[in-house]
Amino acid sequence: MGAFSRGNVIEYARFDKQCGKCALCGKRLVRANYNRGHRGAWNAHHIDGNPRNSVMSNCAAVCINPPENCHLNVAHDGHFRLGALAPHWMFRLERRPDRYIPKRPRRR
Repeated sequence: MGAFSRGNVIEYARFDKQCGKCALCGKRLVRANYNRGHRGAWNAHHIDGNPRNSVMSNCAAVCINPPENCHLNVAHDGHFRLGALAPHWMFRLERRPDRYIPKRPRRR
């Protein structure tokens, strides 16, 4: 699959919008490990399978490390060459931060 944008602008914007978690399994990802085989490694996935459709709504940040390896096992159903794709509804593209931190009450 082709890259989304020069300088990976769309990929990193999607990563930030997903709060650094895999769109499929929710595993914590590391921003610096884009396309690298290290802990928290991730890749951008074209949801509709069309590498020319490089818009943010067609991009999902998914993990690429075992045991989950969502990019291969879920997003492509284990078959990169056959073009099998996960349905769009499986991807959680909007995420909220892990925890809500309430404001402290004001002292009188």
